[in-house]
Amino acid sequence: MQGSLDYLDRAIELGRKELDSLKAGDVEQAERLARSRGGLTEKALEVRQGVSVEALVDKLTELRSLQGRITGEARRLHASLKADLLKIRKEGRRHSAYHGAVAAGHGVQSRFVSKKG
Repeated sequence: MQGSLDYLDRAIELGRKELDSLKAGDVEQAERLARSRGGLTEKALEVRQGVSVEALVDKLTELRSLQGRITGEARRLHASLKADLLKIRKEGRRHSAYHGAVAAGHGVQSRFVSKKG
């Protein structure tokens, strides 16, 4: 049976991989790693027998710091995606405005063109 510190070490390692996945833009992999990391953290807190409180606090502090970096990276990725979506929306509006202007001009004939040929 593994101890709390082993579970926390594995959770920290998964957290580092999760951070790398977020930096690479692989959100699905980051989500899987986050779920696994959460499960390991819960197991660590369930099996905390025979572990010094100081060692446990040190590992949890490291995990909290890593969580802060993960959250920061996720917010950066979210902001980037939001900016991209707004840019695409503006381009779509611009293109639809051009389409409306072109479609409106189909029925208009210039008065300077001779109809006789």
